[in-house]
Amino acid sequence: MNLGDTFLPRNPADNRHLYVVIHRAPEICVSVNFTTRKADSDLSCIVKAGEHKRIIHESVICYDREVTWPSEKIIAEAQYLIEVPREPVSKELLERIHKGALVSRYVAPWLRRACRTYL
Repeated sequence: MNLGDTFLPRNPADNRHLYVVIHRAPEICVSVNFTTRKADSDLSCIVKAGEHKRIIHESVICYDREVTWPSEKIIAEAQYLIEVPREPVSKELLERIHKGALVSRYVAPWLRRACRTYL
């Protein structure tokens, strides 16, 4: 998985949210998901319908439910948990997702620093 790649997990308990990889280093991979915007949503990154092929209504990035794979072995195993990789997000959208990570109260300081390096 590479920075900006999107995927749907096979796990049906996940409610079929689309995930995007926001940080990738040799020993770690971090993804967050898109979710429908609600009254109590984190508005750090709002995504409009059509900004990605799979986004059909206004959504937000759900930074508080990040998924982290901490090693190459686990990242390789995670490939089996992905139903079908989807098209990557645009560079512009990925930049907005990273900028949102800098202001979201849900993002851990280490991940905030990592996201800052992509800007």
